[in-house]
Amino acid sequence: MMFVSVLTVLATQGFALPMLGDYPTLLAFIVPYILSCTFFAITLSSLIYRREDCILIFVFMSVPMVFLSDIS
Repeated sequence: MMFVSVLTVLATQGFALPMLGDYPTLLAFIVPYILSCTFFAITLSSLIYRREDCILIFVFMSVPMVFLSDIS
């Protein structure tokens, strides 16, 4: 988590990116997001037994996800 916060500060300061919020608000959204992604991956890894199944799930779920995201 410390790496993410340091990287965020360095990216915004080093590349002169515009910042509309402050760092505590940004971290308040980044930390739960990273934790939820991590726990979601741990949950999915308990459901998938072979490494090859990940590719099959990705292939079969990518088309419905593209249509659900309204990109196409």
